[in-house]
Amino acid sequence: MGISETHWTGVDDRRFEDQRILSSGRDDVHRSGVALILSQRAEKSLLGFNPVNDRIISARFKTMTGSMTVCQVYAPTMLANDQEIEEFYDKLQEVINSAPRTDMIILMGDFNAKVGNVHLDSNGVVGKFGFGQRNERGDRLVNFCGLNDLIITNTQFKQSKDSRCWTWEAPNGIDHNQIDYIMISRKWRGSIRNSRAYPSADVGSDHQLVMANLKLKLKRNRK
Repeated sequence: MGISETHWTGVDDRRFEDQRILSSGRDDVHRSGVALILSQRAEKSLLGFNPVNDRIISARFKTMTGSMTVCQVYAPTMLANDQEIEEFYDKLQEVINSAPRTDMIILMGDFNAKVGNVHLDSNGVVGKFGFGQRNERGDRLVNFCGLNDLIITNTQFKQSKDSRCWTWEAPNGIDHNQIDYIMISRKWRGSIRNSRAYPSADVGSDHQLVMANLKLKLKRNRK
């Protein structure tokens, strides 16, 4: 499980009950921050993790089919300038480039971008069931996914309710956007069973939990 905007400081590797929590944040203030929470089974498959900065953390796991790199992000908000956005994507590209070419890539988090429901111009990156209208930051995200052969899973499946599509609710309780995503390497598209938002999750946030179901087996790292 990945978490965006933890507000935790520094780099940490801690335990809470049966879970292991890997986190990366700023050293000076309680802002931004990202984390990964591992179950006992996932921990046994962990090969290593990389706390890149307060907006990006990655971890690598052994699977029955090879290895998997999972990257959790918290992108700059709409108030950020273009330079901050480019720096974020440049750093994220470095992380993707550092993963072995044979790894399955899972990229997830709060991207503060709207990819919308237009899919014909995305070469399959965006599915037929996106939500809302794409914005400029959405164009940047779609281009990034296209360059790295990633697809956005929670735009690929038809949902019975809009509340299973949007991921963020405005303070007025009326306006909704889809800005949180889970991406996966296009090669592994067939392993996705579903991907959607869960409005019933009590997480005390204006964001909804987003979850993808993958048919994937983890393998214990005996080393």
